Amino acid sequence: MTIFSEFGLRQVEPRNPVKHGCFSERTQQADLETINNDRAIGIEVEVENHSLLAEPNEHLWVRVGDGSLRNNGEEWITHPIKAQFAPAALYELFQVSLDQCCSFGPRTSVHVHINAQDMEPNQIKALTMLYCVFENVLFNFVGKNRNKNIFCVPIAETGLMRELKRRSIANTVDSWAKYTGFNLVPLASKGTVEFRHMHGSSDHVKLSRWVRIILRMFDYVTSKGFSEKQFETLCLEMDRNFDFHSLMTEVFGEDAGLLRLNGWTDVKNSVSSMHQAFVNNNLITPIVNTRVVESPFYTFFKASN
Repeated sequence: MTIFSEFGLRQVEPRNPVKHGCFSERTQQADLETINNDRAIGIEVEVENHSLLAEPNEHLWVRVGDGSLRNNGEEWITHPIKAQFAPAALYELFQVSLDQCCSFGPRTSVHVHINAQDMEPNQIKALTMLYCVFENVLFNFVGKNRNKNIFCVPIAETGLMRELKRRSIANTVDSWAKYTGFNLVPLASKGTVEFRHMHGSSDHVKLSRWVRIILRMFDYVTSKGFSEKQFETLCLEMDRNFDFHSLMTEVFGEDAGLLRLNGWTDVKNSVSSMHQAFVNNNLITPIVNTRVVESPFYTFFKASN
């Protein structure tokens, strides 16, 4: 059973921007990052001090009002597109359509949705555990202290991984929190996993690389040679003596060079959080509560209730 059938979703049909003539001659001639991946994605870009040089092609980008943004703020969202078109789409928006006076301050962010309708529940759980292992490494790539932002909270600062292996995917999604960097909530309505980590930016190169890095994790858990059983055994073996650098290279390939892993201290908390997926809830609750009670997630949740 896939996520598509699990939640009774509507099939995602990614558009072909080339067919609709979405890219200008300038974009077509630009030296862009390459993403060799056909998985459907969606990108959400928040902009303040919004002003246009040219209206983006409606077959690619759609403007959506966002009340949380100031100074004539706007949000631009792509239609579902194949990931291979992301670098050109981002270049088209930032270099062709948006005026240079547009700003990307601390209230703005860039969210990426990755289609997971074709994935099985156990693959989603494996993806979640894999992400969790490298969560701090991914936040380091994003930078700008986004791991301290209450709208993209690290999983390691929550108790969301508790008994992930034992829960159904529906219960997992239902109990997930929207404002985590790695967000499973959209699985039920869109069939996507949302990555909320990236700060507001017009750096199309960094954003393209971010999309490609995310996709590497999807490719890893959906590859023909991937074994859920072997992966789970590997996860349970992770400690300070584990070779995380080799696993990072295996998962992220050439993009591992873009990531920084200094050692056990970079993965200690995230690996501990990942291990919660396997442990009986009664054993870990006191430990988790001690750590979570002072986390940004807990503080935000308590203030909003």
